[in-house]
Amino acid sequence: MGTKLITAYDQPALGAVYKIVAIEDETGKMRNTIKLSSNAEKVSTPGKKQVWRITSREKGKSEGDYITYDGVDVASMTEIKMFHPTYTYIKKTVRNFDAVPLLVDIFKAGKLVYDLPSLTEIQAYARKEFDKLWDEYKRVLNPQHYPVDLARDIWQDKMDLIDKMRKEALGEGEEE
Repeated sequence: MGTKLITAYDQPALGAVYKIVAIEDETGKMRNTIKLSSNAEKVSTPGKKQVWRITSREKGKSEGDYITYDGVDVASMTEIKMFHPTYTYIKKTVRNFDAVPLLVDIFKAGKLVYDLPSLTEIQAYARKEFDKLWDEYKRVLNPQHYPVDLARDIWQDKMDLIDKMRKEALGEGEEE
């Protein structure tokens, strides 16, 4: 369905996937939703989110990206617990960091609200961010995967929605 909504169905040229993560109910409130898959990495993550670039103040290197719900101010936190959303045993606690939000509004209510950077500014930003990467992420042969981790509350909400949908599919609805 997403392909028919977003691209020319018979000639798709979009190299990305759009998945619905929230639905507005009749009261105007957004309700988180999820798309399941037999492949764990293809299961969508519910809710409106923000992605933060986490950089060690001591080393000047990126610790990874950290996904939170929109409205969470990671920059004001003193500690975050980062963990891989699929392989949850891969985790670390980060302190003494800078957190920069990566997602910004470009349009609001059909109006451009973003000051477009110049090509020179874009190049400088790309160089600066590339320099923050550890060498193991930049190597050509067998590079490490750059960490993109979920906040614990998003991960827990995702697990709860998966469990709820599984129970509904099996006819095990909630007991009263």
